[in-house]
Amino acid sequence: MRVQSGTAVELDRWINDGWEGHRCGLPPNDFPLETGSGYFVRLTRPATWTYRGAVVATPPTLSLGTGWNLIGASAISGTPSVASATCTQLNTVQAGTAVELDRWIDGGWEGHRCGLPVNDFTLQAGQGYFIRLTRPATWAPAGSAPVSSASVRTTTEQQVLATPAKVVGP
Repeated sequence: MRVQSGTAVELDRWINDGWEGHRCGLPPNDFPLETGSGYFVRLTRPATWTYRGAVVATPPTLSLGTGWNLIGASAISGTPSVASATCTQLNTVQAGTAVELDRWIDGGWEGHRCGLPVNDFTLQAGQGYFIRLTRPATWAPAGSAPVSSASVRTTTEQQVLATPAKVVGP
């Protein structure tokens, strides 16, 4: 992660129904960032994260488990989608699979319950989202991969970010 000196303090991922954290500058829990996953990043001040490389033409297929999954929107689509469309896409595979899609915004959670019209927010490339499922699902997100180089501006002390589509090169 290339950011301003001293801004990134911690990076957390959701794995096996729990949090795993890495404190910046310390060797324990130095996990690889995976395509299609979302991450919490704790900062001491706002920063811009720039990632570069050539993207894979098709977003990866995601293996999602029962319960909560932290996904990266950049793996979903290069074009904006809304929460209800994401629920519909997952529920087309098997009815009743997707229950809720949540995002972290302005220091708190905003949730969209699948099948209800409220909080039908737009998913943003470069952001992470929690999706709750009633059963495991393999999901091949529709849409194209994001651009080959992008920046994510973080404006809060804790931000949910997504990894870019798989990158190769510097």
